Amino acid sequence: MSNQAFAILGIEPTTDGRIIRSAFLRLARIYHPDRFVDMPDDVRAEAERRMKEATIAYESLRTAKSKDEPHPAPID
Repeated sequence: MSNQAFAILGIEPTTDGRIIRSAFLRLARIYHPDRFVDMPDDVRAEAERRMKEATIAYESLRTAKSKDEPHPAPID
């Protein structure tokens, strides 16, 4: 899913978390269902499908990147 997730978001696999987030937000602004309220059902369904794809791609990459980053040591 990782390579496909990068392709869905339109970014390179070497990007960092900030670029992943901005790519997702860009797609969210384009395909958010609230923008397609007055559109025909087929157009609205396509936008919803693309929004779901972008959300799944973002979540998978966000989770993968957060596992790669070092976490700060807990303070006792």
